[in-house]
Amino acid sequence: MCIRDRDIINKFPEKYSDEYRLSNGTVVLSNKKMFEVNGLKVIIDGFVIPRNQVFNEYRSVSQYDMVLSLFMKHGVNFGRYLKGFFCILIAEAERITIINDIHSVKRCYISKIKQDYLISNDITALKPFSGFKIDPMAPAVQALLQHFAGGLTMFEDIGYSAPASVIKISHDRIESDKYYESSDFIKLNRGMVSENDFHEVFRNSINNYIEYIKPCLLYTSPSPRDRTRSRMPSSA
Repeated sequence: MCIRDRDIINKFPEKYSDEYRLSNGTVVLSNKKMFEVNGLKVIIDGFVIPRNQVFNEYRSVSQYDMVLSLFMKHGVNFGRYLKGFFCILIAEAERITIINDIHSVKRCYISKIKQDYLISNDITALKPFSGFKIDPMAPAVQALLQHFAGGLTMFEDIGYSAPASVIKISHDRIESDKYYESSDFIKLNRGMVSENDFHEVFRNSINNYIEYIKPCLLYTSPSPRDRTRSRMPSSA
């Protein structure tokens, strides 16, 4: 949860006990542990693994160290090198960056209250402030598409982050962008892919999933002193 109004902050449940304040007054409230590496704080809701092209580099690195390493190398486009279902928050001294996965399975919800934007990965956390007023268009969208799309929810004053969203909060600005578009495939201008090529990529992907995730079945506590063995959060 990112917010600045102290009166609103005080209304949040006690479970949002971890607090981190930026220099511009923006506050991050969390009911998950915020891990700090090299002066950067990170929260990962969900799970991530490295994509095939960087797997060898990060195969034995915890997800927290991997995310921050990729962030340092590639900036807000670090999501291009991750697979999984995730909503990730990285807090620097004067900026917050939030991204989610390319399918928006994990997402954050956004609502404007007074002069603040409330951004949360838990829509129920917004209920005390939004009122959850039903959008009269929501039933039509749900009936037509069988799901909500385009950042729309069933509530009038709450939207959600689109697939592959990048939300940047700095000073008095909130900017939204994307680190991935489906049209990127067209720009690659690749030739025909054989059935064997597909099998090879698919086999590598499955093997990489198994290799990276398997340690979390044995070690479930991602403590800083044992992050290399336990790569996933205990809630993943």
